[in-house]
Amino acid sequence: MGRRGAGYGSPDPAAARNRRYVMGNELYFHEADPEARAGVVLDNTDLTDPRVVVAH
Repeated sequence: MGRRGAGYGSPDPAAARNRRYVMGNELYFHEADPEARAGVVLDNTDLTDPRVVVAH
């Protein structure tokens, strides 16, 4: 089995292999505006203390 390059499987959004996923997410959030459509928006910045940001 061959070795995979640096950054493979990295959770770091700045890793080169994650660029297409990060750019895809940015496009989705810009085009679809899911926050405006959601019934509830959560802030999970602190996973031990999630907070409701918007509840429609």
